[in-house]
Amino acid sequence: MRATIRIDNRYRINRKRLNRKQHHFDDPVSSAEVFLLDIGSAEARLPFAALRSSDAIGTTNRQGRLRFTLPSVNGLYLLRIRPEHWTTDPVGPALTRPFAPGAGRVFRPLDIKVKIDGNPKKPHITSATTASNSNADGLAWKVAHNEIDVVLQPVWVTDYKKRRTRKNNTDLIVVHLTSGSDPYGAVRKISKKAGAHYLILKDDGQIIKFLSDDIKGNHAGGASHSGDPYWAGASNINNRSIGIELENVKPNEADADFTEEQYKSLLWLLDKLVKKFGIDPRRVIGHSDLAVEMKIRDFDPGFRFDWPRLGRAGFGPPGPGRGYPTLASFASSGPRALAGIYGGLFKGNGSDPELRIGDNDARSIYGGQKLENITGTPILQILSDLNKIGYWVGRNGPQGVLTADSMRAIEYFKIHFYATEITQAPAGGRHGRIDRETALRIHDAAAMS
Repeated sequence: MRATIRIDNRYRINRKRLNRKQHHFDDPVSSAEVFLLDIGSAEARLPFAALRSSDAIGTTNRQGRLRFTLPSVNGLYLLRIRPEHWTTDPVGPALTRPFAPGAGRVFRPLDIKVKIDGNPKKPHITSATTASNSNADGLAWKVAHNEIDVVLQPVWVTDYKKRRTRKNNTDLIVVHLTSGSDPYGAVRKISKKAGAHYLILKDDGQIIKFLSDDIKGNHAGGASHSGDPYWAGASNINNRSIGIELENVKPNEADADFTEEQYKSLLWLLDKLVKKFGIDPRRVIGHSDLAVEMKIRDFDPGFRFDWPRLGRAGFGPPGPGRGYPTLASFASSGPRALAGIYGGLFKGNGSDPELRIGDNDARSIYGGQKLENITGTPILQILSDLNKIGYWVGRNGPQGVLTADSMRAIEYFKIHFYATEITQAPAGGRHGRIDRETALRIHDAAAMS
C-alpha cells in the first residue's frame, strides 16, 4: 500500500485556512530527505547529521510530495524529515549563511511518530504525532487516506533578489511591531523587502531570521518618507542597525498584548546581539523613537510594549523605573527637587503650567500664558534633554519654542517612557502637552543617559 507525505513552510500559510485544515500548499519544501524507521532501531536515535542519505525512502519533489510504500508490519515508526537546508542551532547571531548560494529557506528537521495498522491486507496510517522536542520544529497537522500533511519550522527565509549591501557598523538595535496578526503576511512582507533581520512570532516566541546581521536591512524607513530616521545624532539608521520585528496587532486593537514567549525570546536575542557586536545595551530602541521627523509609526512597538521589563534586564534608554543604577527619582523627592530644574517652571502644586505648541522662552509664554517669574530657558532645556536622550526635536535642533515637530518628539517620548502605564496613545499636535510628570521623566532620563 502506498502513502503520500506533503511538506510545506509553516509560516507561509494562512492561519485561518490552517485551523480549518483547508490549507493549499503554496511554499512546498522540495528536496527534503525522508526516512521511515522502526522506532526502536538504532537509526531512529541518531542525530540528523548522522543519517545516511542512502537509507532515505526518497526525497520530496517540487510540490513537496513523496509517495512511499508502507511497511508490511504493524506498529510504531519514526518518520524523519531532513530538509535540503537545515539546522538545529538557535536562531541568533551565530546562525550565519553556510548554506548553498541562493538558499532561500532553512528549516528545522522534524521527527514524527507514525502508527501503522491493517497489515497484511490493508495497511494504513492511523495517527501521526510530532516526536521532536516540541511543535516548535514543525507539525504533522493532517492525516487522512494515507496522506500526511506536514509543515516545517523555518529558521531562515529570504525572497529578496536584489543585491545586498554590507553595513559599515552595527551599534543600534531597533524593535518593531508587524501591525498584523497573520504570521503568513509578516514572513512574506519581510522576506520580499529584506526588511528586518529577525521576526519573533506571537504564539510560541519562535525566531525567524531573514538577513545576516552584517547586511543592511530596510526596516527603519527613510527614502520614501518626508524625513529621515534619527537617533542620537545619526540619521543613517539602516546602515548601522539590526531590526527585530515582533508579530502583533496595533496597540489599540483587541489582543494587543505581547506574549511571555516573545519577551523571553527577545531578551535572549538581545543578549546575544549586544555581546556579539559590542553594542551599548542602552541603544535598544523602538521604531517610533527614531521616526519623529518621518511622522510615522507612532504605534511601533507601541505603549503596550513592556519597556520597563527590558530596562530591568539592562536594555533600552535609561529612565525612571528601568532598573539601571539610578538617581533618586525626582518625581518621588517632592517639590524641593524641582526648584533647580527648568527655571523653576514646575513647583509641584496645582498651578504648574502644561506646555503646548507656541510656548516660547523669548516671550516667557508657558502653558499659553505669560509667566514673568520664570528664570532661564526651560523650553530650550527640556528639548535639549530630549535630544540628549536621542530624539530628533526639529531640523535646527533644540530651540526655545515648542513647534509641531518638537511636540511630536514629546508624544513619541511618552509612548516609550509611559509604556504599560497608559491605555491609549498620548495626545499629539495641538492637543499635546508637557506636564510636570513628563518634564521630570525627561529630566531623569537625560540625567541617566
